[in-house]
Amino acid sequence: MALDDSIREMFAMIELEIRRLRHDRTEIYTRAVQPILWLGVFGTIMGRVNAIPTGGLPYIDYITPGVLLQSTIFVSVFYGLTIVWERETGILKRLLVAPTSIYATVIGRSVASGVRAVVQALIIFPVAILLGVKFIANPFYIAAAFLILF
Repeated sequence: MALDDSIREMFAMIELEIRRLRHDRTEIYTRAVQPILWLGVFGTIMGRVNAIPTGGLPYIDYITPGVLLQSTIFVSVFYGLTIVWERETGILKRLLVAPTSIYATVIGRSVASGVRAVVQALIIFPVAILLGVKFIANPFYIAAAFLILF
């Protein structure tokens, strides 16, 4: 029964994060600007210069996985900084004295960070396709990539 309660508590943390994202989407959109600029500006300009050997792969295709990973990792790191801010303001104390397991709280918050990272990737992925990045059209590969990002 304790495992079932812990899982329910973790999903409560995830639901809290999804509600935050639905309520205030500006952070996700503003964090998506930099990776889109990397792909749109640097990807196209450096692709024309041919200064970096990419093994015959278009430069924008070459940098897209790195840009996706970098942006999702930054989202996760900044979410971790939010937890530090919550600690300083006292919000974290309220979470830790709640009748939930500390492990469920920590794992739930970590998974919520992964949810933010996937939302970020869901914004960048279509933009990359619009910019002409060619992905392997295998749903298994795309699902595996999102799982790795998560």
